Amino acid sequence: MFLRIAKKQLFSTYLANQAFQFSSVAKLHHIYEPCKNPHSKWNLIMLHGILGSGRSFKSVVKSPMISSLVNTYMVDLRNHGNSEHKESMTYKEMADDVYNFVRENRLGPDLIVLGHSMGARVAMEMAVTYPEAMKGVVVVDLAPYNYRDDYRFTFPEDLLWKFQKLSQINLKQDIRHIRTEIFEIADSLAEGELFASNLVNIHGQYKWRINLDSILKNYMSQIIKDLDYRGNKTYPGPVKVICGEKSDYVAPDIVHTFHKPFEQFLKQRDLVWIENADHWVHYSQPYLFTAEVSQFLQSVIHPQEPEIIDPFPSSFRDIYLDSS
Repeated sequence: MFLRIAKKQLFSTYLANQAFQFSSVAKLHHIYEPCKNPHSKWNLIMLHGILGSGRSFKSVVKSPMISSLVNTYMVDLRNHGNSEHKESMTYKEMADDVYNFVRENRLGPDLIVLGHSMGARVAMEMAVTYPEAMKGVVVVDLAPYNYRDDYRFTFPEDLLWKFQKLSQINLKQDIRHIRTEIFEIADSLAEGELFASNLVNIHGQYKWRINLDSILKNYMSQIIKDLDYRGNKTYPGPVKVICGEKSDYVAPDIVHTFHKPFEQFLKQRDLVWIENADHWVHYSQPYLFTAEVSQFLQSVIHPQEPEIIDPFPSSFRDIYLDSS
Protein backbone atom coordinates (compact mmCIF):
# COMPACT_ATOMS: atom_id res chain seq x y z
CA MET A 1 0.00 0.00 0.00
CA PHE A 2 2.76 2.42 1.01
CA LEU A 3 4.73 1.54 -2.15
CA ARG A 4 1.72 2.28 -4.38
CA ILE A 5 1.22 5.69 -2.72
CA ALA A 6 4.93 6.52 -3.05
CA LYS A 7 4.90 5.58 -6.75
CA LYS A 8 1.77 7.67 -7.31
CA GLN A 9 3.36 10.70 -5.64
CA LEU A 10 6.56 10.22 -7.62
CA PHE A 11 4.61 9.99 -10.88
CA SER A 12 2.62 13.13 -10.00
CA THR A 13 5.86 15.00 -9.34
CA TYR A 14 7.26 13.76 -12.65
CA LEU A 15 4.18 14.98 -14.54
CA ALA A 16 4.35 18.35 -12.82
CA ASN A 17 8.01 18.75 -13.77
CA GLN A 18 7.31 17.74 -17.35
CA ALA A 19 4.39 20.15 -17.59
CA PHE A 20 6.64 22.96 -16.35
CA GLN A 21 9.51 22.05 -18.62
CA PHE A 22 7.43 21.88 -21.79
CA SER A 23 5.08 24.78 -21.09
CA SER A 24 5.53 28.28 -22.48
CA VAL A 25 8.93 28.91 -20.87
CA ALA A 26 11.52 30.52 -23.13
CA LYS A 27 15.00 29.14 -23.58
CA LEU A 28 17.46 31.72 -22.26
CA HIS A 29 20.90 32.53 -23.59
CA HIS A 30 23.58 33.53 -21.08
CA ILE A 31 27.21 34.53 -20.67
CA TYR A 32 29.15 32.65 -18.01
CA GLU A 33 31.93 34.14 -15.90
CA PRO A 34 33.52 31.52 -13.60
CA CYS A 35 34.58 32.40 -10.09
CA LYS A 36 38.31 32.92 -9.58
CA ASN A 37 37.96 30.81 -6.45
CA PRO A 38 37.51 27.25 -7.76
CA HIS A 39 36.08 26.14 -4.41
CA SER A 40 33.19 28.59 -4.45
CA LYS A 41 29.75 26.95 -4.67
CA TRP A 42 27.91 30.26 -4.97
CA ASN A 43 26.19 31.48 -8.14
CA LEU A 44 24.95 34.92 -9.19
CA ILE A 45 22.33 35.47 -11.88
CA MET A 46 22.19 38.98 -13.38
CA LEU A 47 19.06 40.21 -15.17
CA HIS A 48 19.19 43.26 -17.44
CA GLY A 49 16.68 46.03 -18.13
CA ILE A 50 14.49 46.55 -21.17
CA LEU A 51 16.39 46.56 -24.49
CA GLY A 52 19.50 45.42 -22.63
CA SER A 53 21.16 42.00 -22.52
CA GLY A 54 23.44 39.94 -20.33
CA ARG A 55 26.38 41.77 -21.87
CA SER A 56 25.29 44.88 -19.94
CA PHE A 57 27.07 43.55 -16.84
CA LYS A 58 30.33 42.25 -18.34
CA SER A 59 32.54 45.02 -16.96
CA VAL A 60 31.00 44.62 -13.49
CA VAL A 61 31.52 40.87 -13.18
CA LYS A 62 35.13 41.15 -14.35
CA SER A 63 35.91 43.02 -11.14
CA PRO A 64 37.70 40.92 -8.48
CA MET A 65 35.07 42.20 -6.04
CA ILE A 66 32.59 39.94 -7.84
CA SER A 67 34.70 37.29 -9.59
CA SER A 68 36.44 36.29 -6.36
CA LEU A 69 33.12 35.38 -4.73
CA VAL A 70 30.68 33.82 -7.21
CA ASN A 71 30.16 32.14 -10.55
CA THR A 72 28.15 34.62 -12.61
CA TYR A 73 25.46 33.94 -15.21
CA MET A 74 24.51 37.02 -17.24
CA VAL A 75 21.16 36.04 -18.71
CA ASP A 76 19.29 37.41 -21.73
CA LEU A 77 15.60 37.63 -20.83
CA ARG A 78 12.96 36.51 -23.31
CA ASN A 79 12.70 38.67 -26.45
CA HIS A 80 16.15 40.11 -25.70
CA GLY A 81 19.71 39.29 -26.73
CA ASN A 82 20.01 35.77 -28.09
CA SER A 83 17.17 34.29 -26.05
CA GLU A 84 14.00 32.80 -27.46
CA HIS A 85 11.26 35.12 -28.72
CA LYS A 86 7.74 34.82 -27.34
CA GLU A 87 4.54 36.69 -28.06
CA SER A 88 3.65 37.29 -24.41
CA MET A 89 5.89 38.86 -21.79
CA THR A 90 4.40 38.86 -18.29
CA TYR A 91 6.59 38.99 -15.20
CA LYS A 92 5.31 35.59 -14.15
CA GLU A 93 6.44 34.16 -17.51
CA MET A 94 9.84 35.83 -17.31
CA ALA A 95 10.32 34.62 -13.72
CA ASP A 96 9.40 31.10 -14.86
CA ASP A 97 11.96 31.38 -17.66
CA VAL A 98 14.71 32.20 -15.17
CA TYR A 99 13.56 29.53 -12.70
CA ASN A 100 13.65 26.96 -15.50
CA PHE A 101 17.16 28.17 -16.36
CA VAL A 102 18.16 27.64 -12.71
CA ARG A 103 16.72 24.11 -12.72
CA GLU A 104 18.32 23.13 -16.01
CA ASN A 105 21.74 24.37 -14.89
CA ARG A 106 21.36 23.13 -11.29
CA LEU A 107 22.34 26.49 -9.82
CA GLY A 108 20.43 26.37 -6.54
CA PRO A 109 20.14 26.74 -3.68
CA ASP A 110 23.36 28.76 -3.13
CA LEU A 111 22.08 31.38 -5.53
CA ILE A 112 21.70 35.17 -5.50
CA VAL A 113 19.64 36.99 -8.13
CA LEU A 114 20.34 40.57 -9.23
CA GLY A 115 18.05 42.54 -11.52
CA HIS A 116 18.24 46.04 -12.98
CA SER A 117 15.10 47.96 -14.02
CA MET A 118 12.79 45.48 -15.79
CA GLY A 119 15.16 42.76 -14.59
CA ALA A 120 14.64 44.02 -11.04
CA ARG A 121 10.94 43.28 -11.33
CA VAL A 122 11.68 39.84 -12.77
CA ALA A 123 13.96 39.22 -9.77
CA MET A 124 11.19 40.32 -7.38
CA GLU A 125 8.63 38.10 -9.07
CA MET A 126 10.98 35.14 -9.00
CA ALA A 127 11.80 35.75 -5.32
CA VAL A 128 8.18 35.73 -4.18
CA THR A 129 7.20 32.84 -6.47
CA TYR A 130 10.21 30.58 -5.85
CA PRO A 131 11.70 31.80 -2.53
CA GLU A 132 13.36 28.45 -1.89
CA ALA A 133 15.46 28.82 -5.05
CA MET A 134 17.70 31.63 -3.79
CA LYS A 135 19.52 32.98 -0.74
CA GLY A 136 19.36 36.69 -1.56
CA VAL A 137 18.11 39.33 -4.02
CA VAL A 138 19.61 42.59 -5.33
CA VAL A 139 17.09 45.05 -6.79
CA VAL A 140 18.51 47.93 -8.86
CA ASP A 141 16.55 51.13 -9.47
CA LEU A 142 12.95 50.06 -10.00
CA ALA A 143 10.23 49.63 -7.39
CA PRO A 144 7.08 47.49 -7.21
CA TYR A 145 5.11 50.70 -7.71
CA ASN A 146 2.21 51.78 -9.90
CA TYR A 147 4.14 54.24 -12.05
CA ARG A 148 1.29 54.68 -14.52
CA ASP A 149 -0.83 56.58 -11.97
CA ASP A 150 1.91 59.00 -10.86
CA TYR A 151 2.43 61.99 -13.15
CA ARG A 152 5.92 62.64 -11.73
CA PHE A 153 7.31 59.60 -13.50
CA THR A 154 7.44 60.30 -17.22
CA PHE A 155 9.75 57.45 -18.25
CA PRO A 156 6.95 54.95 -19.15
CA GLU A 157 5.51 57.22 -21.84
CA ASP A 158 8.95 58.43 -22.92
CA LEU A 159 10.21 54.88 -23.45
CA LEU A 160 7.03 53.85 -25.25
CA TRP A 161 7.50 56.74 -27.68
CA LYS A 162 11.14 55.74 -28.25
CA PHE A 163 10.24 52.10 -28.88
CA GLN A 164 7.59 53.17 -31.39
CA LYS A 165 10.11 55.38 -33.18
CA LEU A 166 12.70 52.60 -33.24
CA SER A 167 10.17 50.23 -34.79
CA GLN A 168 9.62 52.74 -37.62
CA ILE A 169 13.27 52.97 -38.68
CA ASN A 170 13.97 51.66 -42.16
CA LEU A 171 16.58 48.95 -41.57
CA LYS A 172 17.25 48.50 -45.30
CA GLN A 173 19.24 51.72 -45.50
CA ASP A 174 22.93 52.28 -44.85
CA ILE A 175 24.08 51.53 -41.30
CA ARG A 176 25.27 55.11 -40.85
CA HIS A 177 21.77 56.40 -41.50
CA ILE A 178 20.26 53.77 -39.21
CA ARG A 179 22.58 54.76 -36.38
CA THR A 180 21.91 58.45 -36.97
CA GLU A 181 18.16 57.86 -36.58
CA ILE A 182 18.72 55.75 -33.47
CA PHE A 183 20.82 58.42 -31.77
CA GLU A 184 18.28 61.10 -32.68
CA ILE A 185 15.69 59.11 -30.73
CA ALA A 186 17.93 58.53 -27.71
CA ASP A 187 18.40 61.09 -24.94
CA SER A 188 22.08 60.34 -24.43
CA LEU A 189 25.08 58.71 -26.04
CA ALA A 190 24.83 55.78 -23.60
CA GLU A 191 21.14 55.24 -24.41
CA GLY A 192 21.90 55.44 -28.13
CA GLU A 193 24.58 52.79 -27.79
CA LEU A 194 22.15 50.62 -25.82
CA PHE A 195 19.54 50.85 -28.59
CA ALA A 196 22.12 50.30 -31.34
CA SER A 197 23.51 47.21 -29.58
CA ASN A 198 20.29 45.43 -30.56
CA LEU A 199 21.08 45.62 -34.28
CA VAL A 200 22.38 42.50 -35.97
CA ASN A 201 23.61 42.02 -39.53
CA ILE A 202 22.23 38.85 -41.11
CA HIS A 203 23.53 38.19 -44.63
CA GLY A 204 24.00 41.91 -45.25
CA GLN A 205 20.59 42.90 -43.91
CA TYR A 206 20.23 44.68 -40.58
CA LYS A 207 17.53 43.43 -38.23
CA TRP A 208 16.55 43.91 -34.61
CA ARG A 209 17.96 41.20 -32.37
CA ILE A 210 15.19 41.99 -29.88
CA ASN A 211 11.54 41.10 -30.46
CA LEU A 212 10.51 44.74 -30.68
CA ASP A 213 6.92 43.91 -31.70
CA SER A 214 6.34 41.85 -28.56
CA ILE A 215 8.02 44.45 -26.34
CA LEU A 216 5.77 47.16 -27.75
CA LYS A 217 2.69 44.99 -27.37
CA ASN A 218 3.40 44.16 -23.72
CA TYR A 219 5.10 47.32 -22.50
CA MET A 220 2.23 49.33 -21.02
CA SER A 221 -0.05 46.39 -20.19
CA GLN A 222 2.56 44.15 -18.51
CA ILE A 223 6.04 45.64 -18.11
CA ILE A 224 4.95 48.92 -16.47
CA LYS A 225 1.93 47.47 -14.65
CA ASP A 226 1.57 47.72 -10.89
CA LEU A 227 2.98 44.64 -9.14
CA ASP A 228 0.49 43.11 -6.70
CA TYR A 229 2.15 41.38 -3.76
CA ARG A 230 -0.80 41.28 -1.40
CA GLY A 231 -1.41 38.23 0.77
CA ASN A 232 1.29 35.67 1.49
CA LYS A 233 3.31 36.28 -1.67
CA THR A 234 6.52 37.58 -0.10
CA TYR A 235 10.21 36.73 0.06
CA PRO A 236 11.62 36.13 3.57
CA GLY A 237 15.33 36.32 2.76
CA PRO A 238 17.85 39.17 2.61
CA VAL A 239 17.57 41.93 0.01
CA LYS A 240 19.66 44.88 -1.11
CA VAL A 241 18.00 47.77 -2.97
CA ILE A 242 20.42 49.96 -4.94
CA CYS A 243 19.14 53.20 -6.45
CA GLY A 244 20.72 56.08 -8.32
CA GLU A 245 20.66 59.38 -6.46
CA LYS A 246 19.84 61.18 -9.73
CA SER A 247 17.50 58.52 -11.11
CA ASP A 248 14.07 59.42 -12.48
CA TYR A 249 12.77 55.91 -11.73
CA VAL A 250 12.74 55.84 -7.91
CA ALA A 251 11.84 58.55 -5.38
CA PRO A 252 12.26 58.47 -1.57
CA ASP A 253 8.50 58.53 -0.97
CA ILE A 254 7.89 55.27 -2.90
CA VAL A 255 10.61 53.27 -1.14
CA HIS A 256 8.01 51.89 1.29
CA THR A 257 6.63 49.71 -1.56
CA PHE A 258 9.65 47.40 -1.23
CA HIS A 259 7.96 46.07 1.92
CA LYS A 260 5.36 44.42 -0.33
CA PRO A 261 7.60 41.68 -1.79
CA PHE A 262 10.28 41.70 0.92
CA GLU A 263 8.97 41.04 4.42
CA GLN A 264 12.36 41.69 6.07
CA PHE A 265 13.09 44.93 4.15
CA LEU A 266 14.48 47.67 6.41
CA LYS A 267 15.17 50.97 4.70
CA GLN A 268 18.03 52.00 7.01
CA ARG A 269 19.82 48.70 6.42
CA ASP A 270 18.81 47.45 2.97
CA LEU A 271 18.55 50.60 0.82
CA VAL A 272 21.45 52.57 -0.62
CA TRP A 273 21.42 55.65 -2.85
CA ILE A 274 24.50 55.79 -5.09
CA GLU A 275 25.82 59.33 -5.25
CA ASN A 276 25.82 61.00 -8.69
CA ALA A 277 24.31 57.90 -10.33
CA ASP A 278 21.36 57.91 -12.71
CA HIS A 279 19.07 55.00 -13.58
CA TRP A 280 21.95 53.08 -15.18
CA VAL A 281 23.79 52.84 -11.88
CA HIS A 282 26.28 50.21 -13.06
CA TYR A 283 27.38 52.50 -15.91
CA SER A 284 27.39 55.88 -14.18
CA GLN A 285 29.08 54.71 -10.95
CA PRO A 286 30.60 51.29 -11.68
CA TYR A 287 32.97 51.12 -8.70
CA LEU A 288 30.42 52.20 -6.08
CA PHE A 289 27.80 49.89 -7.57
CA THR A 290 30.18 46.93 -7.68
CA ALA A 291 31.32 47.56 -4.12
CA GLU A 292 27.73 47.57 -2.82
CA VAL A 293 26.93 44.33 -4.67
CA SER A 294 30.15 42.75 -3.38
CA GLN A 295 29.36 43.65 0.22
CA PHE A 296 25.89 42.17 -0.07
CA LEU A 297 27.27 38.98 -1.61
CA GLN A 298 29.71 38.68 1.27
CA SER A 299 26.94 39.21 3.83
CA VAL A 300 24.92 36.35 2.29
CA ILE A 301 27.85 34.01 1.76
CA HIS A 302 29.31 34.68 5.23
CA PRO A 303 26.34 35.67 7.40
CA GLN A 304 28.19 34.86 10.60
CA GLU A 305 30.65 37.71 10.07
CA PRO A 306 29.23 40.84 11.74
CA GLU A 307 31.30 43.33 9.75
CA ILE A 308 32.23 43.16 6.09
CA ILE A 309 35.73 44.38 5.34
CA ASP A 310 36.65 45.87 1.97
CA PRO A 311 39.22 43.31 0.72
CA PHE A 312 40.77 45.77 -1.73
CA PRO A 313 43.13 48.56 -0.69
CA SER A 314 42.78 52.14 -1.84
CA SER A 315 45.48 51.57 -4.44
CA PHE A 316 43.32 48.94 -6.13
CA ARG A 317 40.33 51.23 -5.89
CA ASP A 318 42.23 54.03 -7.62
CA ILE A 319 43.34 51.68 -10.40
CA TYR A 320 39.78 50.47 -10.91
CA LEU A 321 38.41 53.99 -11.06
CA ASP A 322 41.11 55.07 -13.52
CA SER A 323 40.31 52.16 -15.83
CA SER A 324 36.52 52.50 -15.77
